[in-house]
Amino acid sequence: MQRSPYINKKLLTQEQISKCLEIHNNSNIPTTSISNIWTAFLLKSAQHLKNKGILTFVLPTELLQVNYAEKIRKFLRKEFNRIEIILFKKLSFSDIEQDTVILIAYKNYDLELGLFFSEVDSIRQLNDSKINFNKYTNHVDRKWASYVLSENEIKYLDSASKDCKRIFDVCNSKTGIVTAANSFFIVNKETVIEYDMQKYVKPIIQKSSYLDKSVEITLDYINKSNQKNKPAYLIDLNGVPDKQIPLKLKQYLGKGVSSGISGRYKCLKRKRWFDIPLIESSEAIFYKRAHEFPKILNNAHALYTTDSGYRIYMKDGYSVEQLLFGFYNSLTLLHSEINGRHYGGGVLELVPSEFKSLPVIIDNISTEEYNNFKALFAGAKSIEDFLHKHDYNILPKIGLKNKDIQKIQAMYAKIKFKRKSVWTRADKLFFLNTILNNFPCPVIYLQKEIDDNFNTIYNVVDGKQRLTTILDFYEGKLRITKSGDSDLDNKKWSQIKNREIKNQFMNYLFTVEILDDGNTTQWNEVFDRLNRNSKTLSRQELRYARYEGWFIKIAEKEAVESPFWREIGVSTTGRMRRMKDVEFISILLLVILEEEIVGFPQDNLDELYAKYDHLDELDEDHVDKEDSFNSKFKSVKRFITKANTCHNTFTKDKTFTKK
Repeated sequence: MQRSPYINKKLLTQEQISKCLEIHNNSNIPTTSISNIWTAFLLKSAQHLKNKGILTFVLPTELLQVNYAEKIRKFLRKEFNRIEIILFKKLSFSDIEQDTVILIAYKNYDLELGLFFSEVDSIRQLNDSKINFNKYTNHVDRKWASYVLSENEIKYLDSASKDCKRIFDVCNSKTGIVTAANSFFIVNKETVIEYDMQKYVKPIIQKSSYLDKSVEITLDYINKSNQKNKPAYLIDLNGVPDKQIPLKLKQYLGKGVSSGISGRYKCLKRKRWFDIPLIESSEAIFYKRAHEFPKILNNAHALYTTDSGYRIYMKDGYSVEQLLFGFYNSLTLLHSEINGRHYGGGVLELVPSEFKSLPVIIDNISTEEYNNFKALFAGAKSIEDFLHKHDYNILPKIGLKNKDIQKIQAMYAKIKFKRKSVWTRADKLFFLNTILNNFPCPVIYLQKEIDDNFNTIYNVVDGKQRLTTILDFYEGKLRITKSGDSDLDNKKWSQIKNREIKNQFMNYLFTVEILDDGNTTQWNEVFDRLNRNSKTLSRQELRYARYEGWFIKIAEKEAVESPFWREIGVSTTGRMRRMKDVEFISILLLVILEEEIVGFPQDNLDELYAKYDHLDELDEDHVDKEDSFNSKFKSVKRFITKANTCHNTFTKDKTFTKK
């Protein structure tokens, strides 16, 4: 069994890319399928496999999920008469730190034909017992990620959806505005006033997370952005002759030239580097990435959106109100979980083709119905709370009965739970820190189920990752790091010699709530609960425990290794003890990354730590961005050194000292 290399295309040399292209062409796989080198590695191995051979790989789960791997999935089905996919309920290859599957492909073996799935708890189960596979036959062209649902459930879902229209039947969509440099072209109100931009800006939304809980985008977004001094205005100089651009605005554009923005690829393709193309608003906006659920929002005030959203234009005979009323239901959202791809801590993303193919229930609705729908959405405690009520308003319109609605809600809860159930290694260490310090943690919810033989089964509804983390630690699969305690640091459970620590760990008390069998409402409500609870650590210490990515490593390395911060008084014994030096350096780094000084309260720091934890996921041009960041940071340190030298000179010179 081989673990294929997982290397992003952007990190390959031109020669390596050419070899990948050749391998793809030899297998009649479109070169658009090349995103990571694992695809070429898998195809080349398949080409060399002899008759009666077996191909076994550890692969990223994107094999099951993403559109660019669709041709590879079809290739595998064509080349191999039996394919087995083994999935893991928890992270099993800790050094990879991403979800993986085991692919086993048989070439002309005398075995039952088809596509088979199995889900196991851990790698150990592969040796300890026989693996039971479920066969999928009628739906192999569907994304393989739908394995979470049984074959009967998939058939039922298709039948329930047959009378629905598709998104592409009722509206057209376009990608949002691509600026090439959001931090430069999207500015706050203060900048608008300072550089005389009032006549040359348009209100714009950068992310759906900035919006309130509503199905409509209101002007409150702009008002709140102004109050917080957040960027909310897009510079639009299309059609404005150079001589009519105000002097101060020209000065601002000069900053774009001096900082290198004008030389970016997308800017160079424009007639004037600062003329952003295709600036237009739309009737509604769909945001392609979501943590909880995908969103379509009514854009009644004609605000603009970046490419984090798709602009929606209704076709003749259909209204935005109909689209929203018929989009937010368990059936459509269930299809979004199946159609989309999952990554990075449970984020759901739908690319245009995936979004356009979603089923939606379109029916005539009155103004009163729509207003009641809006009020229900705004007043719901969670999306599940809303769906439990609205489903009974909308799903009967396609002939579904109460029992059908409950079944679809259960399927949605199951597949969404699978997406949101993955913890990173950092999450696990954070939780172990909670246990070892005897801090309280949230309630664990179990659902009691009695089977046909009157056996009692407890399903973990909320708390799965906490319980599996404890078991992983106890079984020696996790090693404690960065605890600050020599009895724990770099140790697995069996290596801890301090009996007091072990006794405290084993005697930790959980609060457990039991949910009634079949109570879907209770199941749904617990998904909205937060799974973090700490009381005595400082916010920076919590960030230190929570994050292990690019940004925290930069800040830590600076604080620990660079004597510069001790020389200028930032790193002192007292500050280092509570990590205040790392926090100060973090704020300075964030000023460079965000390219503005807006103040960084603790909540903002948490948000920005998460934003820059994985720079490669945040920005396609992350290599260039990191190089630019390093250059700017060196310049800032040189400036601080000069300022500190001047300060010391003045304070030592008695001419400048108070008498």
